[in-house]
Amino acid sequence: MRGIRCSVPFGAETAHSKKGCYGVLDFVPADPRVPFPDAVDVTACSEHPAWFSDRRQGEAPEELERAKETCRTCPVARQCLLWALANPALTTVGVWAGTTPKERALLRARLEQRLGPDWISAAARRRGRGRRHP
Repeated sequence: MRGIRCSVPFGAETAHSKKGCYGVLDFVPADPRVPFPDAVDVTACSEHPAWFSDRRQGEAPEELERAKETCRTCPVARQCLLWALANPALTTVGVWAGTTPKERALLRARLEQRLGPDWISAAARRRGRGRRHP
């Protein structure tokens, strides 16, 4: 089985290549209801994955803010956020769509309150109908 292709590091336990990053831990499948964001252009996270790792953020909060601001201008940030929210086991570290792991946990809890325990299906249906927000 193939590893999950991603644009930013999962953490120290991953290996990187030009084709993406692949976890060397147990294979964790991505939620099939939410496709991985497919950017036409090169994104900052694929060019500079270390910027989006949270390994150094305790030492340099300005790097965290730079990563978050960079994500917010990305053309696939909305899709990236939904994918990161739907795949918590694959996004336990790092900045995804301008959010930290703690921020994503809070967003997941809000989505579950608003849309119910199967919020991922509800968000995927809304996305399929062309709505802008999960």
